[in-house]
Amino acid sequence: MVECKYHNRHGLRSDLKVAHYTQSRFADVVRGDNKNKNEHDHFHQAWLVTNTQYTSEAIAYAKCMGLKIWAWRYPKHRGLEHYIEQKHLSITILPSLSGSVLERLSHENIILASDLFAHSAAELVSRFGVPEKVARAVSSGVTALCAK
Repeated sequence: MVECKYHNRHGLRSDLKVAHYTQSRFADVVRGDNKNKNEHDHFHQAWLVTNTQYTSEAIAYAKCMGLKIWAWRYPKHRGLEHYIEQKHLSITILPSLSGSVLERLSHENIILASDLFAHSAAELVSRFGVPEKVARAVSSGVTALCAK
């Protein structure tokens, strides 16, 4: 079972409570799942994935309980940011882009976040007609994803 936590505010951390609640939900699911006669359909492990960092208490709890966790900078050298840097992510990963803006960009063959990295916020406004506020958010998001 995988539980995903998405936060759009920088600096938030997933703490012990988040890990504990996930582990508790997993235990509840397993108890209910054990009533199923087919042993191959059971959940065997819980995962907690987030785009934030974990507190040291959450990490210690997860290790103790066998809860697998994946986050920004965790595990070390294999965290979420490492995966993002190694992959060419679609521009649809950027929550600030609406359907109409996505369509305009795709008509210009801008499909990947790395394609957007070459364009400034001002250029997104002037060349692609992206609203200024959206262009700033997109530029910031793309820089966070693609800057080395």
